[in-house]
Amino acid sequence: MKIREVKGNKKQYLPLLLLADEQEDMVDRYLERGKMYVLEDDGVKSECVVTDEGNGILEIKNLATVPGFQRKGYGKELILFLEKEYNTDFSSLQVGTGESALTVPFYEKCGFTYSHRIKDFFTEHYDHPIYENGIQLKDMIYMCRPFYQIRKFRDTDLEEVMQIWLESNLQAHSFIEASYWEKNYEAVKEMLPHAEIYVCIDKSTEQIAGFIGLYDRSEGDYIEGIFVKSTARSKGIGKFMLDHVKGRKKKLTLSVYQKNRRAVQFYMREGFKIGSEQIEISNKEKEYTMTWNV
Repeated sequence: MKIREVKGNKKQYLPLLLLADEQEDMVDRYLERGKMYVLEDDGVKSECVVTDEGNGILEIKNLATVPGFQRKGYGKELILFLEKEYNTDFSSLQVGTGESALTVPFYEKCGFTYSHRIKDFFTEHYDHPIYENGIQLKDMIYMCRPFYQIRKFRDTDLEEVMQIWLESNLQAHSFIEASYWEKNYEAVKEMLPHAEIYVCIDKSTEQIAGFIGLYDRSEGDYIEGIFVKSTARSKGIGKFMLDHVKGRKKKLTLSVYQKNRRAVQFYMREGFKIGSEQIEISNKEKEYTMTWNV
């Protein structure tokens, strides 16, 4: 799989562009001023066009996948590419789309949330009615997701990071008494600054959205946990932080409670394999040891 920029003859992909924006003169409004990328996987499977809208906003003007290859993750791969390519220079990524049951849920799964709408955009700017999934599109729905940046932990982050640690553990581990985490709070707070910690910053607010902590053990680097603020979950932040660490390590090990099925499934999707099963002595809960290698 390869993503490359198209710098000339963008109209060669017009049939694909028209899948997302079916009126050519509307495509012409942004095609040349925007940057276009195509995703190749044994041929071009998907494309996107993005524009600089000012004030740190990058906008997806067009995103389409070849029919027959939709729902295979190509669109999401392009969005993840944009995250990595532009998060240094922009604070957020936005998209305008029709109020459709096909597109809105897709962007929601990619971490976008509702921003605002432009009333009657499609009826006023297009020379024919636009239908999607049998429904006429009228309003333009704008959705937005912040860009994130990862940096090393600073001592001034401690209080904010510890609140995320406590909140995340309480919500993810309802099968363990809350007092267990509350009793361990001060001990973790004392140890945490001595670990290798990376925090993920929401560039639109400059607040910490999550963090990942590691310790160097004899068997390799050990992930103590990935923690994401409740308001920032389901936006790819955990994967974003994990990918950052994977790019710096050759082997990673972690422990995860068996009852935390969502976490187990996440790590398996990210290439971790279950190596052993044991019981956490302090709370009697079963856990897996999982390992990832380059």
